[in-house]
Amino acid sequence: PLVAGYAVCSSLLLVANKWALELFPMPNLLIFAQFASSYGVVAVLNLLNAVECDRLEKDKVLAFFPVVLIFYAVLWS
Repeated sequence: PLVAGYAVCSSLLLVANKWALELFPMPNLLIFAQFASSYGVVAVLNLLNAVECDRLEKDKVLAFFPVVLIFYAVLWS
């Protein structure tokens, strides 16, 4: 059930993003808006003590940075 749920969510997100790009044809701005809104929701939930979040740490950010660069490279290819 977990794999099937992941596959369904992944497929729906792909379709939703394709639809969003047809309505809003600026992929970089759309991704920024998605990341910003995700951050906003998590920050608010953290303030309400509904979820527990780790603070950003420079070492973790720098370790993850190549993944972000590769992600954007894939978008531009």
